[in-house]
Formats: sequence, structure tokens, C-alpha cells
Amino acid sequence: MKAGELHTDEYTFGADWPCDCGGHATQTVMRSGDGVAAIASLLPGGGMAGVVAERDETLRDYARRLRKAGIGTRRIPLTEPLAEKPDDDVRLLVALGGNRAAAYAKRMARRDGLPVFVVITSPCAVRVLDPVCLDFADASVCDGTVPVGAAVAEDLVTACGNELPSAFGDICATALRLFDREAYGSAVGKSYCGAVRERALDITYRALDAVTERRRDDPRLCIRLADLAVKSACLSQAEASFTFGSADDCARAAARLFRFEARPPLSHGEFAFLFGAVLSKMYCAFLEAPSFDFPPPDNNLRADRLTELFGLSEHAAVCAAVRRLKNAELAAYRIQEYRDELYDAAAETVRVFEEAKRRFRRLYADDGFGLRGVLEASDVRLVTALAPDLFPANGSMLTLLREFGVLDRYL
Repeated sequence: MKAGELHTDEYTFGADWPCDCGGHATQTVMRSGDGVAAIASLLPGGGMAGVVAERDETLRDYARRLRKAGIGTRRIPLTEPLAEKPDDDVRLLVALGGNRAAAYAKRMARRDGLPVFVVITSPCAVRVLDPVCLDFADASVCDGTVPVGAAVAEDLVTACGNELPSAFGDICATALRLFDREAYGSAVGKSYCGAVRERALDITYRALDAVTERRRDDPRLCIRLADLAVKSACLSQAEASFTFGSADDCARAAARLFRFEARPPLSHGEFAFLFGAVLSKMYCAFLEAPSFDFPPPDNNLRADRLTELFGLSEHAAVCAAVRRLKNAELAAYRIQEYRDELYDAAAETVRVFEEAKRRFRRLYADDGFGLRGVLEASDVRLVTALAPDLFPANGSMLTLLREFGVLDRYL
């Protein structure tokens, strides 16, 4: 398969997905059914599949299907650090689950030089096709292998009702990821395809409709959100990946803070939704400001906070706190030049979260009662201020605010 080649005939989730927007077309072949036949066609004679699964019951069911097709399996435990390299007879890795299983398998595939096939059995699947992987053990981001194929096993997705808030929150956070990409691109002189933005927002609104139309105990809702998450994953391959943004950086920083303070964290998608709702309003307020003249960030204070509150060594904290844009003044000028367009995009993001917040709460069995008090105002300020230092690789509006000195007020 050549990079940039479209396989719309094998994509079973709608004739209009994926799209050719003049950028890069999808690299991963979407297969119909549960993917067993596709896996059999990819494996050479005598080859076995190493299976990384998020749930034991799903693994047992799927392993039986593979054995009936004449495919031997080896279970690979989903542990950190990465498991040892599998036996030589393992010629393909199968990620069975959602974001977590896919990230683990893609990291292992890159390390061991193996292809990986993703079988989606979870609605949390926005990043299953992305070469950039989230390490759930320490919330870092690393490189992985782009899957050679993927399929949605719909009959296995229906048992994932407890993952609905995380899945829905992750899809809604796509709206902020798109804005981050557009804002940072404006600041550094890049532009992106507008059709990708419109189609990605369309996915988000379809998710809003799906949650409105179906009750949380309706098994079809899991399947629908998995379908939409995979559409988003495919679309992120169509141009430049937008599966990480400022809400995701805050989610990762919050998870690290909670672990350091021995507090039980929320899932990544839940954190991303809560911080996305806050950040979207923050961005609108910033773009309404009369000028962008702010003092430079206090890197010494930032380094102290990173050591004190996140457990970083002094050396690591100093290194994290000094990363800067090459020309922050030019970036601020460009943001002011594109202020009106960016404000409209940020306002659209605010509308997404406003429409979604009640639906998000009602995906919980207690209608969101347990979310009260999980994030204190001090948590939000601290995480928002320091997330760009902890995770500086992703260009976002939050990164820009850090460089403009705006976030120092939260320290």
C-alpha cells in the first residue's frame, strides 16, 4: 500500500468518509466485519498473531475467532514498561480495544519492526490510527507505527457502556484540537485545509446528536460513538494529525498531578472534556483583549512549581521551563492580525462544549454527581499554567499564551 492511497471501497462507515482534501489521504485500510479475514490475509503461512487486549473477556472471544480461521495467537500483556519482544513466529500485532491497546501495540510494533492491525472494541478510539502514541503509564507522548489495517468489531463494542463519558469527551475535544491547530498555524505562518475542519466538526455534532437520541444504556450508542471516533481517526490521517491539543495536554498534566498527590484521576477523555470547556472560554476572552502586550513568562517560578507540585527533578524542571518560540513577538502580531477569524473559531468551540455539557453529565449512572469537586479551581489554574511546560511538543493556543506570559497569573 502506498502512502496517500485511498481505499474507500473497503471503508464501511459511510460513503463520504474518508475524504480527499488535497492533502494526504488515509494510510490505514479500513476493513469490514471484525477483521479476522483481513488478519488471515496479512499473515504469512505459519505466522502467529500477538494480541494486545484491554479486556480479558474480549480477548477470549476474539482469540476463538482467530483460531477458527486457522490463526495461532500469543497473548501480550498490557503492562508498563513494554513487554519483551514476542517470539519469532509472531509476525503481526493485533490491538484489541481502543486508544490504550492501540497505543501499546503501535509502540511495540515500532520497537520490534512488526506490522499492527487494530480491532476496535471500544468507543474510545479517536487515536487508534495515529502514529503519535500516548503512554498511559507516565502521560508522555512517543512515536509508534501506523496500523496497516483496522476494523470495528461491532458485537464486541456493546459491552463498553462504562467508557461512554470518556469516548464522548474525547470526540468533543476534537473541536478544541482543530482550533489549536488553526491558531498555532496562524502564529507560525502555516495554513490548513478548511474542509478537514468542517468534516471534523461534523463528526462532533453527529456525536452530540447520537447522545441526544439514545439512552446511555442503549448498546447502539457505544457502536455509534466507536464509528464516529474511527471516522475522526481516519480524518486525522487525511491531512495533519489533530488528535492532540491543549485539552489533551491539560488532561495529561492533570493525570500526572493526581498521581503525584495520590488522588484517583479521571480518564483521559473525561479530563479533556472538562479542560476543553474551560480553555475554549479562556481563548475567547484572550482574543477579545484590546492588546497582546504582556510580560515574558517567569521561567524561574515555573521551574520551582514543576519541582514542587509535579515531582520533576530540578534539572528536568529547568529544561522544561525554558523552551520558547523562536519569535514570540512575530507570533503575537500574527495572532492579532487573524484575531477576528480566530475568535469566530473559538466561539464555535465554546458552543460545542455548551451544547455537550449536559449530555456529557447524563452519560454517568449518577448523572454527573460524582464529578462535583473532582477538579478544584486551584487544580485548573495550576494545570492550565504548567501543561505547556510539561508537554511542549504540541503546538497549541495554550503554548502561545504561555509564550506571551498570559498564564503566569495562574501561578
